[in-house]
Amino acid sequence: MAITENLINGSGSNTYNFTFPILEAQDLRVQLREFDPTQTTDSQIISEIDTTLFNVLNTPDRVVFQPISSETAYQDTNGNVKTTSTNGYQVVIRIYRKTDIDATAVTLYSGSALRADDLNNNFTQLLFSAQESDAELNNIFAGELPDNSIPGTALESNAITTVKILDGNVTAAKLNSNAVITSKIQDNAVTTSKINNNAVTTIKIIDDGVTTPKIVNDAVTTAKILNANVTTAKIADANVTTVKIADDAVTTAKIADANVTTAKIADANVTTAKIADANVTTAKIADANVTTAKIADDAVTSAKLDPGIIFVPTGAITAFGGSTAPTGYLECNGQSTSGYAALAAVVGANVPDLRGEFIRGWDHGRGVDAGRNLLTTQADEFKAHTHTGSSVAKVGGGISVAPGSSNSYGSTTIASDGGVETRPRNVSLMYIIKT
Repeated sequence: MAITENLINGSGSNTYNFTFPILEAQDLRVQLREFDPTQTTDSQIISEIDTTLFNVLNTPDRVVFQPISSETAYQDTNGNVKTTSTNGYQVVIRIYRKTDIDATAVTLYSGSALRADDLNNNFTQLLFSAQESDAELNNIFAGELPDNSIPGTALESNAITTVKILDGNVTAAKLNSNAVITSKIQDNAVTTSKINNNAVTTIKIIDDGVTTPKIVNDAVTTAKILNANVTTAKIADANVTTVKIADDAVTTAKIADANVTTAKIADANVTTAKIADANVTTAKIADANVTTAKIADDAVTSAKLDPGIIFVPTGAITAFGGSTAPTGYLECNGQSTSGYAALAAVVGANVPDLRGEFIRGWDHGRGVDAGRNLLTTQADEFKAHTHTGSSVAKVGGGISVAPGSSNSYGSTTIASDGGVETRPRNVSLMYIIKT
């Protein structure tokens, strides 16, 4: 039997070869299918679409899919055909020939010369069409029928079973009034998206008919329940779990006074978002129950502290009697402030090096120590001063020097006395800075 089509599994590529001849590129057709090999032969094609977004190339003969504007169940936006569809089915590409026979391949005119190629093209056109008709009949015998080819009169009673109906094809217009009775609805089949807002009224629900296994998690939203119709008698004890209640669906008006007891609140389920501003008063907090773990980092600001509590700001420098800086402080040894953003904002890239230094108050415009910036160092220095001398009497052949005299008679060295620096009495402590 002549080959007129190829069935190829999608592989994530946009290029697929075909193995049969064609007269014209426009005679080539492509379908994309969702295929389920686990079904019976006549039910394996779950869905199919025709596409024209491809190019036909040769050497070898192949189809190259074009990019598409948005992803589909069968292809991504680059035109690549998926291995598995969005719905979880195998994707199959059907490349087939549909030779145009509305007109002959070549028109022969009276008196014109007959060429073998022209006759062959016309005969090939008829041959291809006959081969395609034969293949179509074989497909029909195998259970593949073209759309709209079976009229209603040809259907036997009860012939259309559940597996014969494509998902999403039983529309509201196809259903007779009151045709969907309770026994026809599969458990968990009526999801939130299938129920119109406010369509399930109290009179439509039989008492005790909506049991826990019939409700899909999160399917009963606030919008689906008529106000005041979910009474206490309709709810089985312990069946309203946390996952069944939508956020913000249980309003204050729905809760009876004094009915939310401690035992009804799951540990860690009263979050900050659930507590109205200013509703946790001092009287509601048990003594000693606000532990360190309950306080968020940086949540206790200076405004929250009693004025009598000492608050040490970032960058504050103090003398410390220990040899290792305590938690929350760094030694003032010139080290980097990397990792301490708040401290870096105050003192810059490094802490001051105060080892062996005395601290002097920043002049800051007073004029006593003018011209200095904050955190700058200053070398030791004596204040400018003079020494007053007295005249020396001549002794023997010596020299007499009177005050104010400009005569030079040689030099005199006064012996040095003292240590390596000028300092007051002191005690050594470690300077530390608050991070």
